[in-house]
Amino acid sequence: MAKSRLNINDYITEMKALERELNDEKTLQFIGSEQIVMKLSETSSRWDMSITPHRPGQAANSDGWNVCIVTARAFNSGNLVASLAVESSVDSALEEMIDIPLPPSQSSMKKWFIPIFGPKTQPIQLKFQVIANDDCSISFEEWTSW
Repeated sequence: MAKSRLNINDYITEMKALERELNDEKTLQFIGSEQIVMKLSETSSRWDMSITPHRPGQAANSDGWNVCIVTARAFNSGNLVASLAVESSVDSALEEMIDIPLPPSQSSMKKWFIPIFGPKTQPIQLKFQVIANDDCSISFEEWTSW
């Protein structure tokens, strides 16, 4: 039987570090158990980004589409737990937001893939807010195809 190269002490040390970090994120609650404090991060601008859905749709006269990528990076936490809220200047522009899976080495970051739909010539304004367990920086960009 071959010996494992895994060291159980490394796992125990990592688990204790995660437990300490989780306890640092909690605050006492008057009734019941503990809760995790969430923080809102956003820019001071009314709108963060303008994007035009210039890519052609499936039909000749249909609306266009485009995609933006939003990234949140935690300032202090090594494990970011976050949700994204998006406001649009056009009600029908947003369908859904898709979480982009990241490797464990990037646990202090979260990314979203956001499809935008609308008239091909009309710029659509977007405002991003991140609700997370830490204060975050927010960056955004228009997606470019491969």
